[in-house]
Amino acid sequence: MDLSKLTNKVAAVIISEGKMLILQGKDGKWEFPNVILGEDEKVDNAIINLSKNKLNVDVVPAAEIGSIEKSTGDAIEIVMFIHVNTGNPGGVAVSGDYTASNYVSFAEFEKLDLAENEKKFLEVCVDDLKKHLG
Repeated sequence: MDLSKLTNKVAAVIISEGKMLILQGKDGKWEFPNVILGEDEKVDNAIINLSKNKLNVDVVPAAEIGSIEKSTGDAIEIVMFIHVNTGNPGGVAVSGDYTASNYVSFAEFEKLDLAENEKKFLEVCVDDLKKHLG
């Protein structure tokens, strides 16, 4: 495996009042806010910066929910899903990468047209996700 092509992406499961923040991409698919880690960047810092700078939401990273690994050609992407708490669910700013945002319950989340990472995340980590929403 060529580790130089390894991509680490972190998705934030931003939870407020028992609901998760999701964003709708220009392709119509819904996903968690995510960011690719810079070299030597810490996960917590990446999530805090993403949330504050791109979403206008103050968050506190709480715990890793789970991770998935997927291979595309000779590159491997590892996506970690981190549970973070926020106190201001109404203050989400949608950047040019997204067309809409919403806080949804788990039942609502399952019914959405999800991006591939989120579908795979549900398959692998559904029990852990439910535990963090409880």
